[in-house]
Amino acid sequence: MIDLFSGAVGGVIVFVLTVLWAVIRDGRQQVRACVGYARLLNTEINANERVLTGTPPPVVIPEMVQEPYFRSFRNEPMGFGGVLRDCKEALSSEAWREVREPLAPLIAVADFERLDRRYRELDWFLVVAQPFATENPEEIAQLSSNPPKLLKKEVSRLLNDVSRLHDVLDKYTYPPFYTRVFGIRRLPFELRDPPR
Repeated sequence: MIDLFSGAVGGVIVFVLTVLWAVIRDGRQQVRACVGYARLLNTEINANERVLTGTPPPVVIPEMVQEPYFRSFRNEPMGFGGVLRDCKEALSSEAWREVREPLAPLIAVADFERLDRRYRELDWFLVVAQPFATENPEEIAQLSSNPPKLLKKEVSRLLNDVSRLHDVLDKYTYPPFYTRVFGIRRLPFELRDPPR
């Protein structure tokens, strides 16, 4: 009878440990996926910021150095129209389109909404900037002498939001120790999203 009881207890312990390991393993896989998605979005946001500010990429390979990287919305005295033309081709939301569906259940609702709003604003900016993207030198000169206030305001808004987006993504790019090791994304007191 004791052997039967000890065998049952051993079976229950093995079952509990197996379930616990499966939960930890799945949690760690989700954390790794979330870290990867956050890194992709950070890279895309950095690339978009470089395009909007006109700064060169961090590693400059001579064949890759192109005119648009050295122009800026903020300090381009004679090429705002040309910047718009090049900007439309260089700004991207591809990473967001690829990762938003699998990322949605992995991050807080408020963080997902902030990222979604930012990318909707970027897409709206590209639609509004479309009529100003021109190849005609006369139109480029006219746009450069009198840049559209709406577009300058949108560029400023997009650039001002970049640091907040990095703060949001840093939580997921660099998760705490307990999250990386045990796959626990939130401690029990963190389970609820903050009130809006």
